[in-house]
Amino acid sequence: MTLARMVDFRLVFLFLCSCISVSHCNGQYEGATSCEKLECPEYKVVHSENHAFEIRSYKDSAWISSPNITSYTYEYAAQKGFTIAYSYFLGNNSQGAKLNMTAPVLVDIQNYQYYIVHLYVPRGCQNNPPSSLSNEVRLAKLPPRKFAVVRRFNGVMNNPVIATQLEALKKSLAGTRYQSVAEAAADHLTVAAYYRPLDETKKPVNEIMLWFD
Repeated sequence: MTLARMVDFRLVFLFLCSCISVSHCNGQYEGATSCEKLECPEYKVVHSENHAFEIRSYKDSAWISSPNITSYTYEYAAQKGFTIAYSYFLGNNSQGAKLNMTAPVLVDIQNYQYYIVHLYVPRGCQNNPPSSLSNEVRLAKLPPRKFAVVRRFNGVMNNPVIATQLEALKKSLAGTRYQSVAEAAADHLTVAAYYRPLDETKKPVNEIMLWFD
């Protein structure tokens, strides 16, 4: 993927975050501070380790998921998966509802070759989300496990950065009771991208997540 296409994806995401403000589902919710004005999934921090990582417990929630995308680059898979999944938010659902953008863009990664992109369903639609009209888009329940160990970092996200951050997280977990989580995450991890919708001068906030019970 060219640099221009990667920048285009970020700009499209920023535009959507700042401009979409209608939702045909019932309910109101103020997003968490870290998500700016976007709705985010709820979680509790059950443990924090000197800002190196934290352990979270997420509330079960409905998400929109892309198909499994085969790619050798995160950038291409994230762009393609986002485009497919976001069609649901534009009204390609059983109610024809146009939904507010949410955060984060969650991407499951397996062997750095297979990717699934997830978008959080707005709070007002959580109890009864409209079904998808696309065979490529499905409703899913997340999280996949009870807990997540999470490392936060700033800047762009690509395969080398993800690999570097994963190694840093593993190093932070060494010698802790969560070391086995890192050892089991050799080929499967999740990344989360939070873009700043109203201030492009700030670097994007990202997270790397390893799920466990």
